[in-house]
Formats: sequence, C-alpha cells, structure tokens
Amino acid sequence: MKQLKCLAIDDEPMALEIIEEYVEKIPYLSLEKSIHNPIEAISYLKSHELDLIFLDINMPDLSGIQLLNTLRHPPMVIFTSAHSEYGVESYNHEAIDYLLKPIEFDRFLLACNRVLDKTNLSNKSVVSESTIKNIKSGNQIFRIDLNDVQYIEGSGNYVTYHLSGEKIMSLQNMNSLEAELPKKLFTRVHRSFILGITHIKSVEPHRVILNDQSIPIGKSYRKDFMNQLGI
Repeated sequence: MKQLKCLAIDDEPMALEIIEEYVEKIPYLSLEKSIHNPIEAISYLKSHELDLIFLDINMPDLSGIQLLNTLRHPPMVIFTSAHSEYGVESYNHEAIDYLLKPIEFDRFLLACNRVLDKTNLSNKSVVSESTIKNIKSGNQIFRIDLNDVQYIEGSGNYVTYHLSGEKIMSLQNMNSLEAELPKKLFTRVHRSFILGITHIKSVEPHRVILNDQSIPIGKSYRKDFMNQLGI
C-alpha cells in the first residue's frame, strides 16, 4: 500500500510529539517532517509534494487558517486545536476533520481513515510483497494483502479471515497466527478476535467498532490493546 506523505505543523512541541507517536502507529501514513514555525512551514509546503497536513489553528504570527489561505493548491488538511469555536470555519476550508486537543488516538485514527477513504488508496493494487500472505483453505491457496483484512475470527483449530465482501476459512491456531502477523497492522482484543488496526473506527470501554461490526474486548487483552493504540 502506498503511504500518504504528511506534515505536522504546531507551535507546541508536545503536540507535535503526540502526532509523531500516533502517525508511527498507522501503516499508511509517512510523516515527512514536523514544523513548529508556520512561516517555515509555508516554505516547506511550496517545495515538497504532500498528501496531508496536520495543522494547528492557534499559532503566533500566522494562524493555521491564514497559513492555508497562502497556498494555491493545498494538500488535504486535518485541523487541530484546543478551541472548539473554529470548527465551522475549518469545514469552510474543506478540512477532512477537526480534532480537539487533547487528541485521543481512536479519534485521530478515525480522522486518518477518512483521509484514506477519500483517496481510495485501500482499493489500489499497489501493495508491498511483505504484506502478501498465502492462505490454504481446503484445496485452494489464496493470496491476500494483509492490509485488506478487517479482522480474523478464531473457532477451535480454524480461523476465518474477514475481508470486504469475502471470508476465507483456514486450518490455523490463533496463538501461532498472532505471532506471525505484523504488529503494526494487527492487534488482538479477544481470544477469538484479531483486528486490522487501520479498520478500527472507534473504541468503547468493552468493544471495538469496525465499520458496522462490533467486536468485544476481552478483559485479559484490554490493557495490551489500549497500550498498543496509545489510549
């Protein structure tokens, strides 16, 4: 999967650190640079091609909205702010989303998934060989891109890979399968469920929402799951 090139702009070092940490958890994002000075950011934007900006609104000398107005062809933007009153104005600038600080990871992930949906990268055929997995199901061998796996459900000695519009059952053990899967793409939330991280829409105290699917969070997995997502 092609990665989206991102830039984070915020005059608060701690805010930039949080965005850097969150982006590291999302495999389809690549943070090219973090900048705390909006004037410097304008120069960088004019000389680099980017897909997405995480843009703080309240900055000295130049607000995020003023910065955006200086760009003839701005990338997609997700605004960040500690103040809710800029929400309407941000959408007037066709922002993908508006994140209120302090930003929780599940909310950040939801905004980034909206970017992914807008670019349709999830449907493109450009994939990395490292994410291709051969799955034996009966007499057939299926080659799938792990990025397309929404979740894996275990039952006894069998697992079912749930992809968009497709299910593939295979004779496998959940524990051994979990050890094989890249941790940047998958997280285990229950003895019977492994989730594709990029497909998570929201997280509640006792369940995870993937599109229209609700997955329970097992008590013994909750702490590790929350730590992995930075929640």
